[in-house]
Amino acid sequence: MSGDESLLKDKRILAVDDEEDILESIVDILEESVIDSALDYESAPRRLKQESMIWSF
Repeated sequence: MSGDESLLKDKRILAVDDEEDILESIVDILEESVIDSALDYESAPRRLKQESMIWSF
């Protein structure tokens, strides 16, 4: 990895917040990452299951 390359480049991140504008800000700030989002804690596990073929742990 070069010194200019971010550790977050192409990483998948699940952001959870009940305010859509916060989620939009996260997406904007972490534009080099792949962001999935959920509006509450209850929907976050469902979001992970929907994307289970893509997420790697």
